[in-house]
Amino acid sequence: MAQTERRVSLGELIRHAGVSPVVTRQPPLSPPPQLSHISNDEDRKQAREMLIRRRQKNPESKDAMLKRIFKSSKEKEKALDTSQWEFSQDELDQALSAVIRNPEPNPGLVQAFLSLGAKVNYVDTVDKKKAKNNAPGPGLRRRSTVLQQAATLRQVESVNLLACSGADQTTLDEGLKAALAAQDQPCIEELLRHGADLNRFPNALAAAVQSKDRPLVQLLLRAPKGPRAEVVSSCLLVAVRQNSESLAALLIGHGADPNFDSASALNTAIGKEEWKMALTLLSGPVRLSSQNLQRLLDTVMRLRTCEATLQFLQLLLCCGLPPASIGLPDLLICRVRKNDTPGSRMMINHGIPTTANEAECMKLAIENANWALVDAILETPIEPQHASSGLDSLPLNIPRSDRFRIIQRLLRKGAGGRPLGRWLSFAVKEHDMSLLELLLKAGAPVDAQSVTLAVTQADESTLHLLCSFGPAPSATSAALPLVFAPHGQRHSKTLALLNTLMVQGVEDTAALQTLQTAIEGGAGNMDIVQRLLAANPGLLGSAFESAIALDDPAKKKPLIDALLKLGIPQEALDQGLTAETRLAAQTKDLSTATVLLRQGASWEAPTLTI
Repeated sequence: MAQTERRVSLGELIRHAGVSPVVTRQPPLSPPPQLSHISNDEDRKQAREMLIRRRQKNPESKDAMLKRIFKSSKEKEKALDTSQWEFSQDELDQALSAVIRNPEPNPGLVQAFLSLGAKVNYVDTVDKKKAKNNAPGPGLRRRSTVLQQAATLRQVESVNLLACSGADQTTLDEGLKAALAAQDQPCIEELLRHGADLNRFPNALAAAVQSKDRPLVQLLLRAPKGPRAEVVSSCLLVAVRQNSESLAALLIGHGADPNFDSASALNTAIGKEEWKMALTLLSGPVRLSSQNLQRLLDTVMRLRTCEATLQFLQLLLCCGLPPASIGLPDLLICRVRKNDTPGSRMMINHGIPTTANEAECMKLAIENANWALVDAILETPIEPQHASSGLDSLPLNIPRSDRFRIIQRLLRKGAGGRPLGRWLSFAVKEHDMSLLELLLKAGAPVDAQSVTLAVTQADESTLHLLCSFGPAPSATSAALPLVFAPHGQRHSKTLALLNTLMVQGVEDTAALQTLQTAIEGGAGNMDIVQRLLAANPGLLGSAFESAIALDDPAKKKPLIDALLKLGIPQEALDQGLTAETRLAAQTKDLSTATVLLRQGASWEAPTLTI
């Protein structure tokens, strides 16, 4: 198959196949030259002597002479003096025919007979029943056949002499018929120059093509009264059947129309899978009609192999076959399913729609991981819903070298919706910043999953990028507790992650959970606790409650001291004292309770039971 990387033209296919250029139409044959005098006195003398001998040997002529002897002396003298004899056209014609039939041509003698009055068209013949002497008289007329005889016997000089001697159209045409039968090209050429009408013999050109006689075909095509266009066009099928590309090119160069007879010649060439012949038939200026293109498509779709089908399909597409013709979108789907990259790309490059059956060809190309083919499909018009479907079906294991390009092209086609979130999470996980930015700019929603993933990976740059696109507070708040390591331990990026998340706003539930985790980590997280409380002062009581619940005195005391400085509400102090009292009953440690009492905490009597 020719080029598949791009759309090609018919001319490129022709050149790529090495098809010879169309033969330039040759000019018609030039008129015959002016007739020269080639006969001499000896020829004329010989011609007259021949006429005399023929009359003398003719029994009918002898009887006429005897009758004249018994007439007047003047008639008797004339009958005996051969120099005074006059000859009829019939006698001249018969003698000239005898000269032409002679194995040794004698053009001079032929011209001599013509100078004596021999005719090439009509011959006056004597009515024998009424004739009384040898002098010409009124009678019948018949056609002379001297020109046909000369052509049959291939006497080209005699043909030229006779044709120049006033041969009418019928005589010339009959002479051409004889020359064609004799297959004598010099005689044919002379008669054509003199104006013989080749259209009287429409099968002559086809016969020459059938015999692969290129010189004769060239000659006939140059006839001044050359074959009609439909005759030339009809010979294309003969050239195809004879497998003669050169003759087909010759006919095309002389105006043969490949559309003739429903493009039967091209249809035959395609059916025989004759690639160069088909290109030859299309190498002329005449374009195929839309009706014939559809007929030829039917033949192409029935070829024996898929390779041949695609090859000739490309040819028809280059000739103007509508790419949306029935069957072509389905054929494209079939070739994509079979992972035929060259064939599929050829069809796509020539405009065959890729949207059939919900852009099935794109789904199949993705399933086959044929990224080159996916690229080709994405160069065609694709609906946004089809692009979204393609993005959704794109596997996560697509090579990194192809991933960004394919997703970018799908996004440009309008892909959106749920698949964007899927790929956003993937980009966060893979720390693919270029893909991440691409998706965010395309409108991918920054959800809790992607934010949580970035925080879990302690990926500060990714989180910052996500938050720069304004995620909802619910998305960032959900990830807030995850800024810590297990058990509230902080790492080097905990504070930075926390600050980035808090800029987006913090919901109460997430803030409380984060606060509890920070307190669990001990006094080292007091700065974070203070940040959280500054953002939501209403959580101070809950923070104090969480600190009271700590088991480790070493963690508890610094936190309690710090929180008390923030001004714990009385109710929280009292509840804290109650909780701490219960805990002291088990640990026998009253240090925290003492601190609370000094801050003004109180409890009711039942609480004092220790």
